[in-house]
This record gives sequence, structure tokens and C-alpha cells, in this order.
Amino acid sequence: MADFESEQWLLDSAADSAIAERRRAHWLGVSATESSSFRGLLIDVAEAGIPVGLTMSHGKVLRGRVTSVGVDFVIVNLTAGPTAIGNIADISSLQPDRNISKSARLHESARTGTTDTRMVDEMARWCQDRPTVVATLTSSPTPIVGILSAVGVDLFTIEGGEPHQSPSYNSLSALSTVVTGSG
Repeated sequence: MADFESEQWLLDSAADSAIAERRRAHWLGVSATESSSFRGLLIDVAEAGIPVGLTMSHGKVLRGRVTSVGVDFVIVNLTAGPTAIGNIADISSLQPDRNISKSARLHESARTGTTDTRMVDEMARWCQDRPTVVATLTSSPTPIVGILSAVGVDLFTIEGGEPHQSPSYNSLSALSTVVTGSG
């Protein structure tokens, strides 16, 4: 009978340990989620190379891989081929690609970033090549198409492709996305 009681005690002890470990893992997960940031999640996505969909406030979805995360922007290599800058403040949600395995699913991160580059600096870098872009503002789903010709402290200029078309002067704070290349 003593052997049975010893075995039962060991089984009960193992069960109690397993329950305690599950509780600990649960509370660690809760703690990680409560201290996480959206920017930290974007950094995790970039580091993992996981394809995602970023839904912007006007409804457009940027599908591709996040390759860089700045202070206030992300760079996304779009599935369709071009590259996009997205304003982090205008991202409504992030959805990992449905085809990734459950083991590769994202976990929230408490990290706050890896670069101090701002969107204005990245736009100015792009502007040096005078690329043809498609820009979407937060206030309008209608894109602005043309050549990114100038970037100032808080504005950017897109010149139309036609000689008679006036330039468009736009507030950087109203920028949702800008896509270079075709797509």
C-alpha cells in the first residue's frame, strides 16, 4: 500500500508542477502582451521575414515583407514587386500571412525599435532619384501619381507626369503610403 501512496503522491506532485508551469507561462504571456508595442511587433515581423498584410486607415492593404522599421514608418517590399513606405500611425491592423506555420506565428515584443530614422529622412533619400510614385493621403483614397520631386520639413511635392499638370504639395503628417515602382 505504501508504494501505491508514493506513486500517487508523485503523480499528484507532477500534476501540480504542470499546472503551476502552465499558469506561469500564461502570466508571462499576459505580461509580454501588456508591455508590447505595435512598433515592436513590426520589428519582429521584419526580423522574421514573415509576409504580412498591413491595413491602412483608408482600407488599402500593403501585402509583402516589412524590411525596415523607422521611428514613424515601415518599408514594405510588396508582393506585387514595388516598394512602399507606410506611416505607422496610419496602420490599422497587421495580419500575418495565412500560409505561415503555427510555430512561426508572431509573439508580441516589448522592444521599442532599432533605428532612429524618420519618414521625412527616408522620403528625402528616395527623392534624390526622383522616382515615379503613387501616394495616398489619410484623408483621401484617391492616389496622387507623379514624380517625387521635393521633400521639406513637413511636406512633400509630387510633380505630375504631364507638362500642364500643377505640382501637388502635400503634408507629410497626412501621408498614409507612398509606393515607388509599378504595381
